[in-house]
Amino acid sequence: MRPRILMLITLLIALGGVAFFFYERSRWAISTDGDLCYFSSAIGESGLADVMSLKLSIMGTTASGELDSFPANKDPVKGTLLGTIRKDGVMRELDALYTYNAGGVPTIEERIIRFDTLQALIGVGEMVAGQDDVYVYKDKKTIQYNQMIPSVKCGAVQQTMFK
Repeated sequence: MRPRILMLITLLIALGGVAFFFYERSRWAISTDGDLCYFSSAIGESGLADVMSLKLSIMGTTASGELDSFPANKDPVKGTLLGTIRKDGVMRELDALYTYNAGGVPTIEERIIRFDTLQALIGVGEMVAGQDDVYVYKDKKTIQYNQMIPSVKCGAVQQTMFK
């Protein structure tokens, strides 16, 4: 009888530890200030890699950062983000202005990114020219978040990406 009770107690302690881990991770994803980094490299049909990187520096409800895209066989796009964050369940949502150069022309557009400690989802949708030549999403209800960038530890991978 004793081995079963001991096994049951051990199982309950283990399950409690797992539950605590996921609770703390979700709480951290919503309320932590600091840096979060994301990186993706995928081989495309051409055999070349499409690379994306994102670094966010979070302070309360504001964030700044860098979003860089190096698509295969296309010009790279490197730019900065500055915006506000709102909670969206376990995920957070950054509504930012993305400033970059496209073919030597300075461009500013709205960029919505959903993120947590595991991934960032880049909002993609039709853009239209808004006030002050800032491009905005035509209809925020039609934004798709199928461009996922997994989280990575800030440091090693980004040393060359974020300079």
